[in-house]
Amino acid sequence: MKYMMAYNYEVESRPREEEALFQESDPMTFLRWDTLRKVERIHNHVNQSFAQAIADVAERSNLYTGIARLPEELLSDIFTTYVEDQMDLDKDIRVSKRVVPKSRSWTKIMTM
Repeated sequence: MKYMMAYNYEVESRPREEEALFQESDPMTFLRWDTLRKVERIHNHVNQSFAQAIADVAERSNLYTGIARLPEELLSDIFTTYVEDQMDLDKDIRVSKRVVPKSRSWTKIMTM
């Protein structure tokens, strides 16, 4: 393992010509380079999987909030009323609050 650390190559950005150079050089050097490349691919895949799992948990946890349990029709009415209120140019005092979509389902409702 300590030998692999010494070969800190940017494997994903290396072109095929460099891979050929490694193959033509010392077999141990190529083996280390190839192993590091495979480990880095696995590492990237694991990171992506964790990020997706965290996003899924966050999205599911939104379902347990009180407002998320409201029917889509009611949420749609709330968003519509808010937008109409913000577009009212006769209003004296402008409120600087924005509705930020909390989840994919809210975004879907807001774009209906």
